This record gives sequence, structure tokens and C-alpha cells, in this order.
Amino acid sequence: MIRPEQSAAFAAAMETTLDISHQPYDAAHPVVCFDACSKALQSHVTPPRVDRGGTRVDPHDHRGGMTPLHVWIEPRTGRMGAMTTPQRTRVEFAEAMRELVAQFPDAEQVTVVLDNLNTHTMSALYAAFPPAEAAAIRRRLHLVHIPVHASWLNIAEVAISVLSRAVLAGQRMATRAELEARLVAWIADHNANPHPVDWTWDVDKARSQLPRVYPIPLTQ
Repeated sequence: MIRPEQSAAFAAAMETTLDISHQPYDAAHPVVCFDACSKALQSHVTPPRVDRGGTRVDPHDHRGGMTPLHVWIEPRTGRMGAMTTPQRTRVEFAEAMRELVAQFPDAEQVTVVLDNLNTHTMSALYAAFPPAEAAAIRRRLHLVHIPVHASWLNIAEVAISVLSRAVLAGQRMATRAELEARLVAWIADHNANPHPVDWTWDVDKARSQLPRVYPIPLTQ
């Protein structure tokens, strides 16, 4: 984590994010945290073997590149979702947002907490879809960007950590389709019995533990 320094912009974005994270649950206006990661695709060209010392050896494998994963979690319910894409451009971000709002068909508007990548904008929708479709998605989205260098404010990082341990870490997958299938299976199992995220960091704690962020001293 990069240590935040005195910044009115940082303080404003941080407190906005924290206020939103602690809003009472409202099914018509759900709050979702969104982030992305990647998984390397690998497959064996020749089967692995065990040497004389009992050590497993992979003499030859094929690397299929990195596959981006777009992950979201609704902290108040614990529900999660994930999708893979061939790249990580604004078009893929737009597709991820379309998929996300589709998971909340009865919601009037979905608030999405996310980081400040230059692809994470409403304009991405218009780069990916016809104007009418882009506008329909835009009207159901409210994007809230966390401060720069403050990924620790995004609860989606918790979701990615859980997903990585359960599906990604130490698992060799040869194709994007195989990765997608494992994700779908794990998420379906997880969402059958999700657990809300107990997020205790709030504005009061931010002010007491990060006073250096605020340009005007908190004692004034």
C-alpha cells in the first residue's frame, strides 16, 4: 500500500467510498465492489513425471498467456460474480458492467465501487454498444471511484483473494473455457450460501488513523 499523504481529493474520495460502503441494504439500490485480476493459462505438452528423489517434475508445458478476470461482490449479501475476457480494455469493462447489472434485474440503480483505471468510465459503454443500449446500462449504473493508490478501500480485493485461494492458486488450466467453467461452478456453490462482509473501516476510523490525509487539522 502506498502511504496516502495530505490531499483533499483523497479525503473526499475516501469518505465518499466509506459512506457508501456503510449504507443500509437496499435491494433497489445495491452496492457492489468491482475489481480485476489475471490468471495464467498453462497446459502440459508432455505428462509430468516423478524423478528418483520423489520430486514431481514438469519437463515441458505450454503457456497460453494471461486471461483477465472481472470480479464483483455485493458486501451486504456476500453474493459474488466473475467473468473472463480476452483482453482488459474499455470494451471488456463495458461488457463486464452489462453482465453485472443483468445480475440485478429488479434494481433501479447499481452503485459500483471501483478503482481509477482509465477504462473504468461511462464512456466505455458508448465505445462498446449502440447509443440506446449504452444509455440503458448507464442509467442503471452509478460509478464511485476510490482514491488513487487506495485499493485497500475496495472490498472486491477480499473477493479476489477468496477466489484466488479457492479456484486460481496452484491450479493449472489450459484454456479460457476451462477457467470459465471452474469459476461458474465455484460461484454457483458460493452464492448458494453467501456470507456478508463485516467491513468495520468507517469514516471515524479513517479520521483517527489517517489524520495526515486531511489538509485542515481535525482539531480545528
